[in-house]
Amino acid sequence: EFHFDYELITIDTHTKKPALTLKNSDDEIIRITQGDMIVTLPPTAMSRLNCNFPQDWTHYTYGSIPLFKGFLFYDTPWWQELSLTDHVIITNNPIRKLYFKDNRYIFFYTDSEYANFWQETSQHGEEHYLKTVKELMAEAIQCHIDQIPDPIEQTHKYWIHGVEFSKECSPTHPLSFVHKKSKIISASDALSLIHISEPTRPY
Repeated sequence: EFHFDYELITIDTHTKKPALTLKNSDDEIIRITQGDMIVTLPPTAMSRLNCNFPQDWTHYTYGSIPLFKGFLFYDTPWWQELSLTDHVIITNNPIRKLYFKDNRYIFFYTDSEYANFWQETSQHGEEHYLKTVKELMAEAIQCHIDQIPDPIEQTHKYWIHGVEFSKECSPTHPLSFVHKKSKIISASDALSLIHISEPTRPY
């Protein structure tokens, strides 16, 4: 049975009968009390529920870093003239990783403090955001800013907990945990990630 458009709001691990409580936008409540229960939420989402995560689930602890992705769409693939088709440029500025996708679009990906940099930049309006993107892109590919046209469309997305990871480095880190009392299973790909890079500094 599937329950679409419902949000998990509580994980009840304290009673004799464990339960998952779901709620939709109309405040309709569903309680699941039967069968095996497997929750596939990242650590930050688990910690916001009333299930004492991670303390009652594991001795591991978790952290996260922000993530930002920006997409630029053009009517003409101007980067082909610079032999950048399907290239990835690693930059020494807040763009960090710049992808030229065939004849379709360009996007960049960055995290940590540079993600916060772009989030703040985008809040100053689209004109300021695109001007900054073009300046740093020109620096990255070593061309004049006038060679980079304005996109016909752009979009971007910021995640405050974009990358989640285990703080402990262990080759035996499990892919799932079982709650000590209720036996509810918690599984997430974030459980197996280990953050080993140093945070980047803002531009």
